[in-house]
Amino acid sequence: MLALAGVAGWRLTRGLRPPPVRVMLLAGAGLLVVAVGFAGVSIWTSHNPGVRLEPTPWQRPHPGVRRLLDAVAELGFEAVGPPRRADDPARMVLWGQVHRTLPVYATVFDADSPYGGRTACDLISLLADDRGVLITGGEVWEGVMPPYPGEFRQILPGAGPADLLAAHLVALEFLSSRGFAPRPLSAASWEPDLRSVEGRRRRQFLRWPLTTSAKVIWRSLRGRTPYLGPLAAQPSVKRQLRRAAAAVSR
Repeated sequence: MLALAGVAGWRLTRGLRPPPVRVMLLAGAGLLVVAVGFAGVSIWTSHNPGVRLEPTPWQRPHPGVRRLLDAVAELGFEAVGPPRRADDPARMVLWGQVHRTLPVYATVFDADSPYGGRTACDLISLLADDRGVLITGGEVWEGVMPPYPGEFRQILPGAGPADLLAAHLVALEFLSSRGFAPRPLSAASWEPDLRSVEGRRRRQFLRWPLTTSAKVIWRSLRGRTPYLGPLAAQPSVKRQLRRAAAAVSR
């Protein structure tokens, strides 16, 4: 498809004068094609449900990660096991956590480790009857990927774990009142649930690879995402609920 786009660009610009204009347009189009292709490959590799999560002896995380781990522990989260290193190009280290009483996971992503990565903390709840997932995060880059039907996301830039959890629980109440209740979670289910979410993201990407890649690039360049703020206040929430209900009914 990208090759066809290149041929089409060549034919559409062949009548342009002077020739340098055509060269500049084709060069710009070529850069866009490369960017979309790079984004597609990045999405493909980063949302791999089959990636190996290897226990790692990395016991001295970056101070920023240490602060996140201490903060989630104070909120009632417990480790699901040792930290895991993703055996993919990002080589990111993940600390999985599950709350002692609430149906919420916390996943802390290690940064400035020998493996690289970004510092972040996500709160995640799985919805009953495989109806989807609620994800609350504090980094805008976590919201650039278009969600699959049933994936509800709220991004609160700069929010710490305590504020993320408060907003997450409000969103769970909102979803429960509309028939999307959370299901119980456990330490043993953290990894299978993580793989399930990543698998559904990859399948969504494979349905619309070019559109998804273009949206990721555009949102990343703008530093914006449609999923900023509390879920109930997002302009697209009604459409998200309809998509989730339609996915279950099929």
